[in-house]
Amino acid sequence: ATLQNLSFTTNSVPGKIGGALKFDSGNKNSSDTSGQWVDGGSWAIGGAMSLSTWIKLDIYHNWQRIIDFGYVNGGGSNIIVAVPGSGNELGFHTKATAGGDEYHHFGNFFSLNNWIHVTVTLNDAGTNASTMKAYKNGTLFGTSAADKTGLTNLNRTSQRIGRSNWAGDRYLKGSLDDFRIYNVELSASEVSSIYNNGAGEINALHGSGPSHIVGANPYNSGGSRYKGGNLSGSGLVAGE
Repeated sequence: ATLQNLSFTTNSVPGKIGGALKFDSGNKNSSDTSGQWVDGGSWAIGGAMSLSTWIKLDIYHNWQRIIDFGYVNGGGSNIIVAVPGSGNELGFHTKATAGGDEYHHFGNFFSLNNWIHVTVTLNDAGTNASTMKAYKNGTLFGTSAADKTGLTNLNRTSQRIGRSNWAGDRYLKGSLDDFRIYNVELSASEVSSIYNNGAGEINALHGSGPSHIVGANPYNSGGSRYKGGNLSGSGLVAGE
């Protein structure tokens, strides 16, 4: 992953676990290439997934992204975790799955200028039989109907953190810390463990170690330590 128009020197702020990464592109839309974001690189994910991060929002920007992994202007299997519209909802969208375009919004989720731990999960129980969940500060916040679909497994060409793949959406204005993506559905106890243990050490039974780490010294970064057992990717970690 690669920082775009920001650095750990100039954009480091106090976080929940040491330093966090501050994103501040003012009022720029994602069409403006001078905004601050992270290029997640090229790697595949499919089936189940989880995203876990500490986030501190400065403002409710129009459709600001936590992640948008997919293709510019859509047209493919985009994975979107965002603040829909200009409100305080948490939105989880998956495009072009075997079941079509799917999403769930979790209302009254965010508040401004406060650190909130966010986890979203998607299991892989079959076409139009899977479930999206959101956790807030380590506790289950909401669950969709069991009518979603696991991700299409492929390399997405534009995997962005803090920037939309649609030109008219705003950049993220806020801070991220201990940012992780897994290719499994984290359990409630695993989410709670990540939230409650400041160093982020957990013992899950999925996958095979960390990958795609953002950090100047990743093995001293929050959440990027090697995990034994089967944990696939405590990856894309933003923060120190």
